Amino acid sequence: MNRTKKNVLIIILVIILTNLLTFFLTSFGIFHLKDYYVFKANTSKIAKSTQKFAQLENSIEENYYKKVDTDKLSESAYKGMFKAIKDKYSIYYTKKEYKALTQEISGSYYGIGVILSEDDNKNAYIVSVMKNTPAEEAGLKAGDVIKKVDGTNYLGKGSSAVANKVRGKAGSSVQLVIQRDGKDINVKVERAAVKNSSVTSRTFNQNGKKIGYIYISEFAENTDEDFETQLTSLQKKNIQGLIIDLREDGGGIVDTAVNIGDQLIYKGKIVTTKGRNGNDETYRATSKAQVKLPMVILVDQNTASASEILTGALQDYNKATVIGTQTFGKGIVQSVIPMHDGTGYQITTAQYYTPKGRNINKKGITPDIVVNENDLTENYLTDNDQQFQKALEIISSKILK
Repeated sequence: MNRTKKNVLIIILVIILTNLLTFFLTSFGIFHLKDYYVFKANTSKIAKSTQKFAQLENSIEENYYKKVDTDKLSESAYKGMFKAIKDKYSIYYTKKEYKALTQEISGSYYGIGVILSEDDNKNAYIVSVMKNTPAEEAGLKAGDVIKKVDGTNYLGKGSSAVANKVRGKAGSSVQLVIQRDGKDINVKVERAAVKNSSVTSRTFNQNGKKIGYIYISEFAENTDEDFETQLTSLQKKNIQGLIIDLREDGGGIVDTAVNIGDQLIYKGKIVTTKGRNGNDETYRATSKAQVKLPMVILVDQNTASASEILTGALQDYNKATVIGTQTFGKGIVQSVIPMHDGTGYQITTAQYYTPKGRNINKKGITPDIVVNENDLTENYLTDNDQQFQKALEIISSKILK
């Protein structure tokens, strides 16, 4: 089950999740994290650009009527280059931002334990609250909009800005003002070391039939191994069907999604990425293992990237019935590249395709059975969770008597 992870494809998803997990779930994107970067350089052009940059920086430093921070000048210039592309998924990271990104990929960091996203107005909101974390203890809930952090208004500033501010030293506190049901609520949360457990499982009895259930909150570095452990545990309990819940899962590492797909699909393509310069790559199922059980995948509008890769593959091979609402639709790839000074950047380099060649970017995946859900926060896995109840119904009908 251990697949070589040289070039780790990472999927983040919904709007630039510039720090994974609190995932910086702002971005819903696929990322290719490289240990190095080899490129062809036009040395003459670089020399001229460097000379011009140095001349402008020096002129500001020497002639501006106030003292300036040259480091900030440089950082702003680098960020400006990526903003000029007009692609919200292509970003320059400062040292602090890049360090936070790499920490999040491992699933360990100091913070409060929430996954953030942002709406069309760049208001950060909580997608999910991790269990056994300061956020859960403080009573934060999915859907809460973060209005203020330590007295500063963060509405319209994006989830990455909020995530950066919320993170801090273990034992320190952060004062939040969140919006819930049209009301402002003050919440004080003490930061702590957070280790995200991205996979949980349990069993349900439906008309005398034992059905396994696995929830994946995000595709982190060890999620595939955790999934295998949970799946093996369920199989030892003699489950007769399996529900995989990817609702509110904004993605994560693509290799992780591929490895999970490898446990469920016997052979064939899982996903293909296609770049501008012919650097296409196809990921295939290689293990001999596969789950020979009726399966359902639960999805919603926040199911994105890595989640969509897994969903698309299982749907294309008719291995699972997809139930829920149209998925997010993030079908492009970003390469994440470290720089020698501890900074880094990500740039969109490819699109990805399901085994049958579908590109779901800005379209999403249409469920086999569309079931709307009004309030997942209140109804999650209850009799009022219509998507889950439909999954139980479909699985039960497919189990041989």
